[in-house]
Amino acid sequence: MPQFRRLYPLALLLAAITLLGAAAPAAAEDSLFAPFAAITFGGDTQKKGATFGFSTAFLEDSGWGGEFDLGYVTDFNDRDYESTSLVTAMVNLMVAPKLPWTKWVRPYGIAGVGLIRARGCSRPNCVTEFSRTDFGIDVGGGLLVPFNDILGVRGDVRYFRYAQIHQDLPRASNGQFDFWRIAGGGVDLRSCIDNGDDASD
Repeated sequence: MPQFRRLYPLALLLAAITLLGAAAPAAAEDSLFAPFAAITFGGDTQKKGATFGFSTAFLEDSGWGGEFDLGYVTDFNDRDYESTSLVTAMVNLMVAPKLPWTKWVRPYGIAGVGLIRARGCSRPNCVTEFSRTDFGIDVGGGLLVPFNDILGVRGDVRYFRYAQIHQDLPRASNGQFDFWRIAGGGVDLRSCIDNGDDASD
């Protein structure tokens, strides 16, 4: 049965993504797709790791919505290990209020749960390895700047942490393995700015 227990986190994450996708068409007023480039740093990482991924989100007219965020960190510790990597797959609650005085800047915040996977092998020649996939949490915020009805840019800062302490991971402290990410990139907005004036014509 241990091999099946390892699938529980993945199964729950897939169920959450399915529910997120099912709710989006019915409730979404705004939606976006945002590939990003980022730097992962701080916490239990030993270097600034290049990070790539994407986020997709929907928002109701009230400013509340949901987001799925997937990221890959190419390396986070080249001091003690020959190779390392991180993967994050998070399902987040998102709030992005529309500012009454402008439609060209939109702040947002996120908080959620998902899976974090850390992998690595020691020097020299990957004699010993670690690999840990488990539940994690994230929280963060940023700014969305639309250029027009279709394209824009956004940037944010997020904090990630395993939900439990794992002794097999390379940690700088006795707590849960954690790290920060600062990201930016383009956004396919589709309808992420207020088109209420057009709808009333």
